[in-house]
Parts: sequence; C-alpha cells; structure tokens
Amino acid sequence: YSDEFSYKNDIYVLLFGNNTLSMENYKKLLSSFDGIFPNVNLLTNLDPDRWCVLIDRGRIPFDQLTLAVINKVATKTDYILSNYILYHYKSFLQHLDWEYNFNVDNIGIILGSKKFSTKEKYDIIEIIPIGVIKDSLSIVNTIVDVFCEEQKVNIDFDELLCLLEKSNVNDKKIELITYVLRNADYTQTEIIQLLTTIGTPYSEVGDKSKRPLLINYTLNKNLLDILVKIGFISSYSEEKDSNMLRIYPTRKDKNN
Repeated sequence: YSDEFSYKNDIYVLLFGNNTLSMENYKKLLSSFDGIFPNVNLLTNLDPDRWCVLIDRGRIPFDQLTLAVINKVATKTDYILSNYILYHYKSFLQHLDWEYNFNVDNIGIILGSKKFSTKEKYDIIEIIPIGVIKDSLSIVNTIVDVFCEEQKVNIDFDELLCLLEKSNVNDKKIELITYVLRNADYTQTEIIQLLTTIGTPYSEVGDKSKRPLLINYTLNKNLLDILVKIGFISSYSEEKDSNMLRIYPTRKDKNN
C-alpha cells in the first residue's frame, strides 16, 4: 500500500495489532507495509512472538513513550525487552539513563550478546539493580569477568561484596580483588571481608595469630604484592621444597 492510500494506517493496525492472523501470514503480509507501527499503545495484548516480528522488522521505534509500553508488556515474557534493546543497541547505549524493566532473563540475554563490547557491558552493568541478578550465578560470573577485563568496578562496596560472595570462580575473584585494592582505599575490615569471599585460607590472611599458606602462582603473588604495598600484611616468602607462599602479618593494625 502506498503512503497515499488514506486507510493504510487503519489497515496496518487492524492486521498487525492483534493475534488473529496466523504467524505465517502475519510475517508475509507485513512486507506489504512499511514504516513504524502507527500506535504502539494498541499492541499491549499482542503476543510476544508478534512483538518480536515487529521489532526485528524495524517497526517499533526507540523512544521513551514506546519503552514505557515495552516495559509493561515485557512482564509477560523475558525476551521482548531484550529483543528491543538488541535491535536498537546503539540507541540504547546513548540512553542508559532511561528506565528499563530489567529481570534476570533479559539481563542474561543482553550481557551475553556479542553486539556489546566489554566496555559497553561495563557501562550497562552500572544501571542494573543488584537485587535482580544476585541469584543468577551465570550473570554474577559474567559481571565479575567484565570487571576483571576493565580492571575496575562501577558498583558500591556492598554490591561488590555481594557479587564476590555469589561467584564461584576463585581465580577471577582473586584477580578482581587485586584490581580493586589497587584503586581504592579500603579499611582493614573491608579488606578482610573481600578476602573472606574467596574462602579459607584467604580469610586467614589478616589474622595476626596465623601465618597462612597460599599456593604459589601468579594471581596469589599479585594479590600479596598489593597487600604488602598497602600495609595489610608485612611480607610473604616462598616455602622451601613446596609450591606454597608463607604470609607474615603486620605487627601494627591498619586503621579501621
């Protein structure tokens, strides 16, 4: 239908604003129309698959009015919002300050997409509510990976602690804790909390009554180097005839 056809938008809405057509015919007939859907407010009862057809065909614009509708219908399924964001990913990156109805499933799809660079995922993480994703091990580990790649974090201490407690990849936790200790001034109590997320014997590193042993490998050495530099431990040394590092505590407490 040409743009000169006066009832074009009415027919557009009648055909594609409901679930009457079979999906096969829905897709076929849509090619007879061009331009964005005339009124997204009329799509609130559309099933998720038809929403995604309209999104993937470029019929749903990226703006705040449309996003408000998407946020409402996204509660019906997890992939409407993620499809919308991935189709308009460049616009999304320019409007991270808008309100998005994130949940654990659409966040998993977004952070798992190759459309975004590590730096872009880092920026996206800043707007994700920690409460939404803290119980998803795969997303937690993904975020820890991103922070390690960027060698910095953009969340507060309590949120960082929550992520580290949930993560099950100790090498990445050691790496990330090393990075954050280089770039932030934490109290002794906070450092102990960070180390405790890795488990024993890391939780004993700040114990002045003990001289714990850690496996002698690069990540542990990097961690201990920064702990010596900030005065959390006195020193460490390689144990003879074993692949272990002996840690020596400081005699004087670092201020809490």
